[in-house]
Amino acid sequence: MNSLNGHLHFNTLLCALLALTLTAMGVSTGAAAQSQGSTLPTIGGTGGGLIAGQQEADIGRQVLVSLRRSAPQITDPLVYDYLSAILYRLVPAAPLQNRDLTLALIDDPAINAFAVPGGIVGVNGGLFLFARTEQQFASVLAHELAHLSQRHFARRLEQQQTSTPLTIAGLIAGIVLTAVTQSDIGIAAIAGTQALAIQNMLEYSRANEQEADRVGLDILANAGLDPRGMPEMFEIMTRQNRLQGNRVPEYLSTHPLTQSRVADTQNRAEQYPLERIEDSPEYRLIRARLQVHYAASAAAAMT
Repeated sequence: MNSLNGHLHFNTLLCALLALTLTAMGVSTGAAAQSQGSTLPTIGGTGGGLIAGQQEADIGRQVLVSLRRSAPQITDPLVYDYLSAILYRLVPAAPLQNRDLTLALIDDPAINAFAVPGGIVGVNGGLFLFARTEQQFASVLAHELAHLSQRHFARRLEQQQTSTPLTIAGLIAGIVLTAVTQSDIGIAAIAGTQALAIQNMLEYSRANEQEADRVGLDILANAGLDPRGMPEMFEIMTRQNRLQGNRVPEYLSTHPLTQSRVADTQNRAEQYPLERIEDSPEYRLIRARLQVHYAASAAAAMT
């Protein structure tokens, strides 16, 4: 089986397996929460208030375990070390309550990055392919750190309490599926009203996105990076979206990108002092390594 078909088969199989697992656990009816006790509690409901930090940590640990079991990982230590270094260059500039982060480096050529409760930051290898400069690459990480610092997940969860209660099992499945497949395919694998609730949880609102953009710009500037990398990266994503036609890139499926958002970010980035910041040799090296990696995978897929 060639690598491209293998990856598509993996995604299809993963969706099917998780869908069957969730059905067996009774997630769509809430039976999972009742049968699993404290292991898989219901995190919606009528309790009110934001979820506790310990609950976020528990969700993060379970997401990480599921990702490492389900998603192909990049095991190149040089790539991982670079990603850790650039992330922890940004962390001191971010208003995070919890600065103990864990990386998940997904072996997928698509543009995607995500941050989930418990300090889990995931990045597709494909982000290196599309981010031509280190500033553009770092802007995506800064944006994700901003989602964590502003606790957008917890704020959306509080809103969700008034509609369909969620189980952690269902939520984790949704996060993992959107991380390793097209978002609409992942959500479709989860049956019933639970699917709509999870989709609503995973999609950031325009207000969330604008707030994360603005906080992310400050993070970049305070870390000694060029905030102009963010609107540049948005332009790259916009072009990629047009090229893909009706198939929305994974990142944009949960991070809606509008022309007004691009313009707002461009205007705000221009307010920061203009400094010429060169890419580090390390970024150029890692980007080249992944270009070779995915070129080899594409060549193998055609043989």
